[in-house]
Amino acid sequence: MNYYYLLGVVGAYLYGAMPFGYLIALSKGVDIRKIGSGNIGTTNVYRALGVVFGAMTLLLDLSKGFIPSYLAFHYFSGLTPLQQWLLFLAPIIGHCFSVFLRFKGGKGVATSVGALLGFDIRLVLMFVAVWLVTFLPTRWVSLGSILGIWSVFIFAFAILPFFPWALLFLAFFITWRHKDNIRRLMAGSENKTFLPWEQKKAAAGNS
Repeated sequence: MNYYYLLGVVGAYLYGAMPFGYLIALSKGVDIRKIGSGNIGTTNVYRALGVVFGAMTLLLDLSKGFIPSYLAFHYFSGLTPLQQWLLFLAPIIGHCFSVFLRFKGGKGVATSVGALLGFDIRLVLMFVAVWLVTFLPTRWVSLGSILGIWSVFIFAFAILPFFPWALLFLAFFITWRHKDNIRRLMAGSENKTFLPWEQKKAAAGNS
């Protein structure tokens, strides 16, 4: 591994570590870590600040994973598979263990999806399909994310010409990051996330 590659990995980590959800909420005078689930990701920003700021967080977090992954797999030549996958994982680790937030961070789902998009769009389509099939009837983002990331590994195992060790690691990692959600799911107390028009209907019903 040469000097420039190591700089690339560090840069990918640091970009992944940028707490966009936290910064977006802070620009509105809100410390997102003290609201709702306390997570800095898309779901909590959406619940606290609405669809526009949630979408901004989603797009920026997707970019964290997409840019290093795309460059690693489709632009830089001469990288070994190990080097490519380290660049794939670096921003995800950065997002979850941000040096800017004392090594705390989000769950890593959006950044992982961005990294998958940079590698192979077919895996993203699988994730989105499973996520929607899970989320729409349950309104549980966490369950959709966990099942979605495992479906990605299984699908990748079926279509790729090599064993996707990095995606197996990613599936276990994302599941571990959702350990509190899993406890709440098992207890029947997991938070649900409603679509904008459902939130308005609920608010009108409570007024």
